[in-house]
Amino acid sequence: MIPPVLHAPPAVRFPSKPGRRLRVFSRLPGAASALLLAAWWWQGAHRWPVPALALAVCAWMLAAAMARRAEQVHPRGWLRWDGHAWHWQPVHLDGQPAADEVLLEQPPESVWDGQSFVWAALVPRGGRRIWCLLDREADPQRWSDLRRALYFRPKSGVTPDAAATGPGPRASPT
Repeated sequence: MIPPVLHAPPAVRFPSKPGRRLRVFSRLPGAASALLLAAWWWQGAHRWPVPALALAVCAWMLAAAMARRAEQVHPRGWLRWDGHAWHWQPVHLDGQPAADEVLLEQPPESVWDGQSFVWAALVPRGGRRIWCLLDREADPQRWSDLRRALYFRPKSGVTPDAAATGPGPRASPT
């Protein structure tokens, strides 16, 4: 029986930057708490003592500030698969490279796959874990290539080069 040919995914370079989906995810707690605060007020909270109202408003302001901070600290950079290994290239807000490209210790870990986005954990060599939201809207043309590369795991003992070229010539059974 001939073993199935394992094809390595093509090389891909994909941007990680805050997009519309991250803004929605990060602002949801602030919006939900604002709605709850308004409903609480409508139900008669205006008759409650001032410290309870102040606490509720402070909680809402904290949720809104945390949402804003989540957008600001989201890692911006390029995730690159070269056919052999994963690399991370951080960039500044203006799009200029922030540092040299870093080799990742392991493939990105897909924590939450929403089909049009992937919440991934990256572990750079000698660094701490980076959490980033990879979104299809950042580069729709390369999205399929990125997903193939994210879930590619060569069989043990098979290098990506061997997986890309397939099995060698078969020996005749004599």
